[in-house]
Amino acid sequence: MAWHVDTAGVCSLCGFHTEDTVHTIFKCPKAQQVWLCSQFGLRTDNLPDSIDCMLNALIPTLSSQQISLFFALAWCLWKARCKKVSEGTRFMPQQVVSSSLTMAQTLRIAPIANIIRQLDTTGQVTDSPFVCYSDGSWISDAQDGAGVAFVILTSDQHLLQYGMAVQTASSLFHAEVKALKLAV
Repeated sequence: MAWHVDTAGVCSLCGFHTEDTVHTIFKCPKAQQVWLCSQFGLRTDNLPDSIDCMLNALIPTLSSQQISLFFALAWCLWKARCKKVSEGTRFMPQQVVSSSLTMAQTLRIAPIANIIRQLDTTGQVTDSPFVCYSDGSWISDAQDGAGVAFVILTSDQHLLQYGMAVQTASSLFHAEVKALKLAV
């Protein structure tokens, strides 16, 4: 089973508006509840309709810890939406916020093995000055069947770079590889 946004249908959460990524993560009344009851207290109904514009407006105003929490909250919101679609579970905004706090805390205390390692000029393995997270999603029946994204942070959690794209992919694994390639 593939999880995806049904761009031709109505929102899986509210059942009223056309479902797209911006609506699902930020503009849906259910998503708005999540952002408003989070520690951001963010009103997302007045944000731009472009994720790039939205991130360019929001990211510079956030601390490194808030950036981690912001992306964790968006990811947990997406996962809760997918569980509702695939398993019929009830969407509970406060549970999404709680899950995102746990995820952000886990990322902050992740073991050093999660830091990308590189070889220095002497051939010794050293810790990289940055951390990269990448992810891909796949829609088996769509022409542009993959959403890929990455976030690169400094080792002290400051945002260096991020990117998102829609590409073709033949499988979920292929989508994951394309996300990693985009990050590289």
